[in-house]
Amino acid sequence: MLATLSDGEKSIIAAMNSSWPDAPHQRCQAHFLSNLSEVVLPLDTKLRQQLKADLDGLPKVPEYSERPQDPGSEKQQDSLPFFQESPICHETQS
Repeated sequence: MLATLSDGEKSIIAAMNSSWPDAPHQRCQAHFLSNLSEVVLPLDTKLRQQLKADLDGLPKVPEYSERPQDPGSEKQQDSLPFFQESPICHETQS
């Protein structure tokens, strides 16, 4: 046996250790995280409720641009790419 894997049940770990004493044992990470989340989840829920209450008082984000747009321009300022390619980067190698 190369290794053993189980949840945190002590009797299972003891049985595997007696059957395969030289095989290293690892606790199942899914079980470990699940057990950890049982303690954290109520605190996280309370924090999310407090954040929601705090953020509900902020003004809503508008669904349109507040920046005045030039009606004659083809591209609006908001639609320009954030990064633009530099013509210097287009060197060809011989």
